[in-house]
Amino acid sequence: MTYFMFICNKCNKSVGPRISPINVVVEKKMINHKHRSNANPCRVDGVRDATDDPGGMGYQIVREAKYCSRCASVD
Repeated sequence: MTYFMFICNKCNKSVGPRISPINVVVEKKMINHKHRSNANPCRVDGVRDATDDPGGMGYQIVREAKYCSRCASVD
């Protein structure tokens, strides 16, 4: 694991080395995933086959922020 210095996106303070940032989801949106036929390759009894991906509704991350441990514990 590599460590680096970063600036907290909430308190704008510089955080020293060997302290990992905590990624916090700031914004997300609902998205509709479409049905995909033969999307997932698999093997059944040694024969190649593919199954369908049904799709559906889910969330997609729009924006993330790097917080220090103090700011992340407050939210």
